[in-house]
Amino acid sequence: MAISREAPARTRRKAGAAVSNNERKRQEVLEATWRAILRVGVENVTIREIAGELQATTGAVVHYFRTKDEVLLYALDHLITGMVEEVTQCLEGVEGIARLECILHASLPLDEAGETAWRIWLAFLRTCVGNEKLGAEHQRRYAFMRSALVDELTRLQAQKAIRAGLDLKLEADAMVALADGLGVGRVIDPERFDPEQQRMLVTRHIAAFLTPQA
Repeated sequence: MAISREAPARTRRKAGAAVSNNERKRQEVLEATWRAILRVGVENVTIREIAGELQATTGAVVHYFRTKDEVLLYALDHLITGMVEEVTQCLEGVEGIARLECILHASLPLDEAGETAWRIWLAFLRTCVGNEKLGAEHQRRYAFMRSALVDELTRLQAQKAIRAGLDLKLEADAMVALADGLGVGRVIDPERFDPEQQRMLVTRHIAAFLTPQA
């Protein structure tokens, strides 16, 4: 896969936002870090590898990030923040059961940018074992998704749009697990889990707990 020299779309700052020179340089290092991760994996990323992607000296990297761990934590934080922002934007003006679909769709690899983000996410996943700070960032993503889904399920149940008696926390966990499975499936078996298939499976899952009149 050809790696764009731009950040995944879900992690970019909104157009027109004021960006300082310092912040712009950090963003360039961030994007170089993502490219290095996709090329050599998180375990093999070094300051030198990042500098190579940046086409600069190692000093240009350590000026903004003192260590490899610091830049990796920054990269993972921005990846997760991008997903959170995409969910928030997706929910604007959306009502009813479609809000559940928005949350799940925003976390899935439904386009090229989403696939790139998922490849980076999976590259980070194995490194969280034994790394408390990276592990905490992964937990932040899951906590956000579960909380957002439980909030929507609670609202829908109050509206009698979904069946009474459901364990909403359990249903939220099931949807998070579905999204994870679809994301991994898209990365390792892209023809089987194309965007249409991903959306269909999300719709099918949600339909299972709708009330008959919903």
